[in-house]
Amino acid sequence: MRQNTRLKSRIEALVLATIMVVTTIFAGQRIQASYMGVGDDASSYVSSGGSIAQVCTSNAASYEKVTGGKFKLLLTENQTVNYTISLYQNLTDTSNPTSGERVCDINNTDPVTGTGETPIDFSVPTPITVAKGETFSVVITLTCSADVIHYYKSTDASAGEGFAKEPSSGWENRGVSVFDVNTTPVDSVSDIT
Repeated sequence: MRQNTRLKSRIEALVLATIMVVTTIFAGQRIQASYMGVGDDASSYVSSGGSIAQVCTSNAASYEKVTGGKFKLLLTENQTVNYTISLYQNLTDTSNPTSGERVCDINNTDPVTGTGETPIDFSVPTPITVAKGETFSVVITLTCSADVIHYYKSTDASAGEGFAKEPSSGWENRGVSVFDVNTTPVDSVSDIT
């Protein structure tokens, strides 16, 4: 029964991803989804005040803009979750997602409340531009009405570098992606603003 539920979840995710790509193509935008990590494993958690992070290295032809992303939580007992998202560029230590220059903060003003699987999309108000080979990170700090917050991660170890951090400890490499980061290729130098 559990395998059927997992299979159904994976099929739904694939259908949703296909719809997103088709919708994006028809909207005239090109999104490079090379930093994907939202998975079907909700066994990971952080304490309230903890953080999850995704470290990425740009594989664009020259430049790309970080435009947003998506993460997924498993809320229990009608949890209320607040989050803050920070973007960092030019990391000096890829095992520390906050070792670069913090270039953007997104403060959520609408707490997420509920029970069950809860996907959360976010946009970067002013997309940041990263160069080919540049390492950057997206860090999400979570606070909630319960002791812990469960989050989904990818079961694909090749999907990327996901990290988690408890409020009073250092970063722990989870070895897999913990959420998606969306980017858009930049076609010319004049598009970099």
